[in-house]
Amino acid sequence: MNHPKIFALSRPLWLLLVLSNFGFAFWLNSKFSTYWGWTTSHLSDGVDLANVDFLAIFQFFLFSFSLDMTNRKMAVSFNKKSTTGQISAILVQTISVGIYSLVGLIGFVLIYDRSFSHILAATGAIGVGVAYVFREIIANIVASIQIQADGLIGINDFIQTYQNSSTEIYQVVQLDYSMVILRDKYDYLVHVPNHTFLSWKYVNVSKQPGKRGSRRKIDLEIGTQNDPERVLHILELAIKYVIKTNKEFDDWHAIRVSKLNEGVLVYIIAYECDPAIKMIRSSDIVLRAALRFMKSAGFNLNTDVEMTQPDEDVNHITKRLLNISRMGVLRFLDERQINELAKSVSVVQCEEGDHLIKQGDAADSMYFISEGSLEVAIADGRNSEIVVATLWPGDCVGEMSLLTGEPRSANVKVKSSSTILLELKKADLQPIFENNPKLVEQISFLLATRKAANDKLLNQEEAEELLRSRVKDFTKKILKFFFNN
Repeated sequence: MNHPKIFALSRPLWLLLVLSNFGFAFWLNSKFSTYWGWTTSHLSDGVDLANVDFLAIFQFFLFSFSLDMTNRKMAVSFNKKSTTGQISAILVQTISVGIYSLVGLIGFVLIYDRSFSHILAATGAIGVGVAYVFREIIANIVASIQIQADGLIGINDFIQTYQNSSTEIYQVVQLDYSMVILRDKYDYLVHVPNHTFLSWKYVNVSKQPGKRGSRRKIDLEIGTQNDPERVLHILELAIKYVIKTNKEFDDWHAIRVSKLNEGVLVYIIAYECDPAIKMIRSSDIVLRAALRFMKSAGFNLNTDVEMTQPDEDVNHITKRLLNISRMGVLRFLDERQINELAKSVSVVQCEEGDHLIKQGDAADSMYFISEGSLEVAIADGRNSEIVVATLWPGDCVGEMSLLTGEPRSANVKVKSSSTILLELKKADLQPIFENNPKLVEQISFLLATRKAANDKLLNQEEAEELLRSRVKDFTKKILKFFFNN
């Protein structure tokens, strides 16, 4: 826990301060035959202050200052050695006020020569009045001591609150005697009185045992005509994709049906992520993945959500292909061309563990992932494989073999059950290239850019020239494969 720094004298200065009390007492004894300055000072005799009165007052100040510095020295020493708890600055400051007040009260009694009973009665009445007038300040100070002494929160901690049936994430910015200052999801600073903060229901995510993230959830409403098991499967795959591709998300997640609400089922996607991520951003990441996977699976997101079944007709295949094509090498095709392709595209259903592509094989087809996931691996020359990538809905595999006729460059296995792929062959794409030769150059540029990005060549001085060279090379390969040019 982070605390404001506690001021304390260095050890040599503290020792000098303590010894000065004894030195001053011995000096008084040499001058007035007493070690205590107040024995020769009687302020009740009149208001005229003599030198001895100032000496008595100074002795009380020196004594109280020494006690205060001893208190601070002990607190600093304890904080350095302790691994379980820390003494807060506000607690030290409160004790300091108490020391000066108590020594001042004793000094007044001894110097003014009044009875303790009168002084305590007067200060008690004054104290009640002061406590009533400053009750809010006192309540906040007491709450501040409790917050910091118990280590409930610290500066830069992330807390997750549960107020009015809503969940919010805040970062602690500052703690003082009156306020807890928090930063909300919009980067606004929120000032909360200490005694109000103690009444909140919250979880300090930063102080959970082990490495824990902030648990959040998103509600999705999907039509009841869809198979809930398939919907849950797709949403499960979407959150796994988020966890795999974002280091800020932890492994924990939960997907379930929450309730039936006016003809739609409410699905909950619960996940855990770094609390430093704004809730708006984490929700955006999860929702984008869920929408991508639902669209790849053939959801109609413009009206009541409708999901297609495996035994699809051409219209359903077209819907899937239109959604997927915008993410891959077919992005340059217009809707009419996609409709033509959909007439010949094959739907391939696979199960976990199936071998889809074998490295080194000759082939002239590619696959678009509509549902499920694939694992790409290459042989390492020692009868084993190295996994190099995981492919998700919206991704494609085998485009090099389809476009250039080159042998398969990797092994591809099915990673999840009920995987649905769309297979596109050379013969399906050839008529489109014949009618629109410019597509060849556009797709070649996309392939060359991807390869350059993978090789990290775009940051080198000759990147542009090398990129143009690769575009020409891919264009020649595609034309030769499709048209024997």
